[in-house]
Amino acid sequence: MPMLRVWGCRVVVKNPQIKLAKLDDNTSKGIFLRYTATDKNIVYLDLATNQEKIASHVIFDEASFTTGSLTPRAEALKHSGVNEEQPLQSHKSKVKVKKLHDHATLSYRSTATSAGLDLFAPENFQIKGKCMRMIPIGIATSIPKGMYGRIAPRSGLTVKREIDVKAGVVDNDFRGELTVVLRNMGNETQDFRIGDKIAQLILEKYSDEQPIEWSLELDKTVRNNGAFGSTDAKVRQIKVRDQDNIVLSDNPYGPTPEVKCKLKGNDSTLGFELNNTSRTDKLTLIHCRKGTPAARIPRWRSQLRNAVLMEINGKMVKSIQDVIRTVEHLKLQMEWNKRKYKVVTLLFKTVEKISVHPQRSIPQMHYNQLNVVARHQLELKEKVQIVLE
Repeated sequence: MPMLRVWGCRVVVKNPQIKLAKLDDNTSKGIFLRYTATDKNIVYLDLATNQEKIASHVIFDEASFTTGSLTPRAEALKHSGVNEEQPLQSHKSKVKVKKLHDHATLSYRSTATSAGLDLFAPENFQIKGKCMRMIPIGIATSIPKGMYGRIAPRSGLTVKREIDVKAGVVDNDFRGELTVVLRNMGNETQDFRIGDKIAQLILEKYSDEQPIEWSLELDKTVRNNGAFGSTDAKVRQIKVRDQDNIVLSDNPYGPTPEVKCKLKGNDSTLGFELNNTSRTDKLTLIHCRKGTPAARIPRWRSQLRNAVLMEINGKMVKSIQDVIRTVEHLKLQMEWNKRKYKVVTLLFKTVEKISVHPQRSIPQMHYNQLNVVARHQLELKEKVQIVLE
């Protein structure tokens, strides 16, 4: 990302005016605010006039060399590195172990990068099938502050001999003899000898602050009181038929004009040609047929083309059939009241327009752009299938 810059850094901008003398500075100093629609131009705050301006010939001073003194941000950036005069020291925590049994073995790692310290049997013993036994291993430990020990099973014993480890937390203030609780999950009796590896001790960090307190209210979450299996619901995947439902804004519409239209003629939709290919409940106005009441709406081409029809006389319409039924119902009411014609009100929602080269903000994506891309991909896929066939 070569064009990535620090917001708020100082910039030196070349002024467009012609220099009066060869050695004239002819520059302005400012603060970088953002890029425009292209990374060739920036918007900056001119420190001399305190106005936002746009420039293209810019030198970025992210270290604040031109100011003579470092800003708090630049000062923090300067001191965020490692001081070479004070090399980092490795503070390795040591676990003190006291031997309590003559045949006890000092725990150690089998390899240099192993997570656990092996724990050994201090005597011969056996565990019958489906039984559990507590094995004192003849050592006591002093675990460093901020850490605790977790007695975990060994994968080899679990897979090959069906031996599991239970009750495995060792607090750092515990000074008694460590005891390993083994359970034989199989049916056969398992024998162990002095010096066999029966478990492993893993040192883990934790916070020793007191985190528990009474509270009358708990913060709300998406899960809330959902328990067993509440997160197993499948995530609804976006399918091809749902592509027109993708909207990147909570309200992608602009003005919502209400227009008046006379209820007369034989056209079932009053002359409105609506998009009937969409898979959603949006009716887009494509055209108004000549000689119909719709064609008499002033400035419909510039204001209503590609707008979405939402309501007719306060009744929501979601399909062309809804429009036809609503128009027929209104015509029956008009005939019942013996009126020559009636004026109906139609509510449209226009799509908000975005300028091609905005200067004050950068639109990331047009509201319907994903639909266009999806249709293009489907067309390419169909062409490929035809060629392969």
